[in-house]
Amino acid sequence: MYPLRNTKSSTQGDRCVKVLLDAERRGNDRIKEAQTYRVKIIKQAKIDAEIEKNAFQKQKDDIIKEKLRQIEHDIELEKIVYDRQVDATIKGYDERVAQVKDRVIENLLDLVTNIKPEIHHNFTVRKEINETGTYTRIFDPLHSGRRC
Repeated sequence: MYPLRNTKSSTQGDRCVKVLLDAERRGNDRIKEAQTYRVKIIKQAKIDAEIEKNAFQKQKDDIIKEKLRQIEHDIELEKIVYDRQVDATIKGYDERVAQVKDRVIENLLDLVTNIKPEIHHNFTVRKEINETGTYTRIFDPLHSGRRC
């Protein structure tokens, strides 16, 4: 059926197969080592990137906090300035009130106690309309736009 093999060539063929299998095994081992190394490098790169990202974020957060502190400081300074301005304005108003208080009270008392009764303009207009059926407007040339 099968021809007998030559033992020399068969031994040599077995050695060749063994060499090829060893080479394939070593190749597979190298591929596994390369994959393991690649995974290790990627993990390390992720860790390094995370560390760098956190450092950058901390740096930017520190910058923002410093700017916020500066803004709050500026606001406090402006508040002090505005409070002083308001106090000065109120003091000026108080001084002005003290200066004119007596005159204002005197004028109010004069207006309340010295009454000068006058007929209202509308009463005069209504009376003219009732008598003549119409009303003629007369303008005072000294006060343009105002009725006499």
